[in-house]
Amino acid sequence: MSGIGAINIHDFSIVGGGPTVGGGGIGIEGSRGSIANLNVSASDSGFVVAGNSEITIMNPVVNNSNASAIVAQNSSSVYVVSASLLNVAGGVEADGNSNIALTGTTTITGITNAGILANGSANVSMGGRGVIQGSPVSPGFGVQVIDNGYVKIGGAITISGHARGVHVRHGVFDQRQGTLLIQDNTDVGISVIEGGSVLLSTLTLNHNGSTTSSLTTGSANLLVSGTASANLNGATIKDGPVTGIVVRDGSSVLMQGGTITGNQNDGIHVETLSGVRFDIGGTNTVTGNSKYDLVCDQSTFARGSKLVTLGKSMCMPELQP
Repeated sequence: MSGIGAINIHDFSIVGGGPTVGGGGIGIEGSRGSIANLNVSASDSGFVVAGNSEITIMNPVVNNSNASAIVAQNSSSVYVVSASLLNVAGGVEADGNSNIALTGTTTITGITNAGILANGSANVSMGGRGVIQGSPVSPGFGVQVIDNGYVKIGGAITISGHARGVHVRHGVFDQRQGTLLIQDNTDVGISVIEGGSVLLSTLTLNHNGSTTSSLTTGSANLLVSGTASANLNGATIKDGPVTGIVVRDGSSVLMQGGTITGNQNDGIHVETLSGVRFDIGGTNTVTGNSKYDLVCDQSTFARGSKLVTLGKSMCMPELQP
């Protein structure tokens, strides 16, 4: 493994506080141990943990990395407490059956790739408090979950300033705990595509998407496309420059209490063999959107309980007691 400080021993402990580590960062392989209070200014990744390692990293600071600041590979586990990953291309990256757990206060800024990436049956969890802020010059993904990856979010987290706040393809994004604010992302707040799934609760999607986005009709606060699914429990989806929710290409959305309002196009737009269901988990309100509050084409459905307040509609949902 290339990089400064390649470590291949068990049960080690490194405590920083001295000079900043530079160059290639820290490489760890086949080891157990802990690292505390270390500052890394690296042209590549700050920490790369591989070879079935188990590492705790406490209070790390990584600056100016042109890759992911913390990487777990090859069935490794990394526990990160109160990380500051500043002006980095990527935040944390888990690949190949690896796990990363973020706790405490996590700050990730300057992202041009992905603030959190879970790829190839890897898992990332994030609790405590956190901010994932994109680069204003070349925004990427706040969270990217692909190829059977899994990301679980808890605590109080804000994701803003990216092209896509959260992007899920063939993976799962689970936010059934804590509070999540996703705002001011230029293409879409959350995109879930190609069999992906999102589980969302106490979520606010605010002012995501744009009329000039390369996604054209897919730009939205929430895009669900390509046999994908979204379960919303207590979500607020508001003030988008375009549509609140776009559901298309054999996809489905389940709303169990939530509000969709103030979007400059439609509130919910359902097309191409897709559907939306308003369930009895809570009161659903879809009103105050500039064009229609609910739009369906002839191949779609909208149905659910009568606990829904619906404004202007181009299709009448099948409502039951």
